[in-house]
Amino acid sequence: MKPFDKIYWHDGQIVEFNVITPSKRKGAKISLLLELYAHDQAEYRDHYEVVFEGVIKFTATADMSSLKENFSAGNIFSVVDYQNDSSIYRFYLMEGYIEIESKKVKIKKQKSGN
Repeated sequence: MKPFDKIYWHDGQIVEFNVITPSKRKGAKISLLLELYAHDQAEYRDHYEVVFEGVIKFTATADMSSLKENFSAGNIFSVVDYQNDSSIYRFYLMEGYIEIESKKVKIKKQKSGN
């Protein structure tokens, strides 16, 4: 099972979306701060940071009013990890998506106050 398959993405919240453009010394990097339920019956969300390193390309389209309107209920519908010759991750949002192709991804569960 791939690491992305172990996480319950549905009804998650995108808190932050950060893009660091490449320089002569460092490659491009994208980080997402998310709040995700452990499972479909969980009472609270845990804090996660997903960091994509060596970003090759990304595409994002989202309706901001829809993200805001669905924030409490959760603005992430699902996430798919397409791993063939490269690693492509697609976050399906309420009225939009984020697709990231990268060389490396790290998923870190943050300490929670809950």
